[in-house]
Amino acid sequence: MNLTVRTLRAVSQPRGPREPMQAGLIVLAGLTLGPLVALGISFAPDLRHLPFLAIAAIWLPVWFSVQTARHKPARPAERLAGPRFWPLTCIFLAVAAQASAAVQTNAAPPRTTVAVMRWLAAEPPPMAPDGQHWLRTFTRLVADELLEIAALRVVPEEAVVRELHRQKLDEHLFEQPNRTNAGVGLRIFGTNLQVSWLISGTLARTGTVWTAQARVVDARSGKFKQDFAAASSNWFELRNQVVWYVLRCLDIVPSPAEEKRLGKAITACPQALDWFSRALSEAKDGARAVELCRKALAEDPQFTEARGLLAAGLYNLGRDDEALRVARETLSQQPGNFTAARMRLLSAYVLLGQGLTREAQDEVAEGLRRCPDSAQLLALLSALHERGGDRNAARDYLRKASECDPRNPRLYALLGRLQAMQGDLTNALDTLQLAQRLVVDDSALDDVDTHVALA
Repeated sequence: MNLTVRTLRAVSQPRGPREPMQAGLIVLAGLTLGPLVALGISFAPDLRHLPFLAIAAIWLPVWFSVQTARHKPARPAERLAGPRFWPLTCIFLAVAAQASAAVQTNAAPPRTTVAVMRWLAAEPPPMAPDGQHWLRTFTRLVADELLEIAALRVVPEEAVVRELHRQKLDEHLFEQPNRTNAGVGLRIFGTNLQVSWLISGTLARTGTVWTAQARVVDARSGKFKQDFAAASSNWFELRNQVVWYVLRCLDIVPSPAEEKRLGKAITACPQALDWFSRALSEAKDGARAVELCRKALAEDPQFTEARGLLAAGLYNLGRDDEALRVARETLSQQPGNFTAARMRLLSAYVLLGQGLTREAQDEVAEGLRRCPDSAQLLALLSALHERGGDRNAARDYLRKASECDPRNPRLYALLGRLQAMQGDLTNALDTLQLAQRLVVDDSALDDVDTHVALA
């Protein structure tokens, strides 16, 4: 009888040589699982699509409990000294450390919000009236480059112009750091636009050589960084020097992928650039802008930005089918983030007019992937959600749009109308009153949505 019991015990208990082998397999499985969890996080850094991580996090403790329960020693001291306890504990800690490191690596870094002021003409000597269009073009080129940097959020040009008008500020205030009221005015301006830094400068031309001066202002303190000046006969080399000066001032290092997108010349033809610059300054005159863009493309058929501006001009003239075709041609040329987002927005509007809601939604999604801070795309996405009956999502996207384009009366008017439709009358009244205060002139009321909401 005693022999039988001893034999059964010997059979039921794990043999010595198998214990190290099992422990080794457990360690191997854990070392494989840890990198897989980290890899999963790297592909889905927002953690909303990581069921694999959840399964791993639950499975490890359960597996540990099962393993220790199946081979529970008689005494707790022997349990802690068992071959499975410490390997499993080490595995769990390794997986947790790798997962934590992956989350920290992929977490979105804090973004810096900047406003690019319109470049001014350096005087003396005064810039000839016929050359004034270059000021807006240089401003646009600098802003477009900064939009390629994920760590930066660039306030739209329209928001800057509205705030200058609303506060009745002289643009030359940004060029006079020694004036007593300069710092106060800049701080108020920056606070209203919710920006951390203001970027401004001047431009001058002597023969074929352009000279650009740039400065970065801390919007929170009103203090000016050290001025920067560069001269070049190459327009894009001059732009590149200004952009890198700004990035150095802001302590921002572009990623390798961003560096590849920076510094590109949008055209190699000076005459094409001249026509494009003139078209950009006359964009409100659709027919004139279309004519000038066609001249630019005749000089350089691969001029992507000129083609995009042509599409916008055609759309403003009501030539939707032609505008959509040109927009798709522009997208096929792999434009920068700003131009790509504008073409997606244009395409979405045309497709909505044709009743192709699903296709329009795809265009909006792709546009926001390239330019997630586009207030126009966010407002259109809000309208699509409202059309689909999801007013909560529509409200949230309007709020985000108002953050990207601060103090835009149209966005607040739309948000207030939506809040009223949801029965949130108190907040609706506050939002609509804010929109009313932000209307700087009657031109804002020309927008049908704003006019109806504020009526």
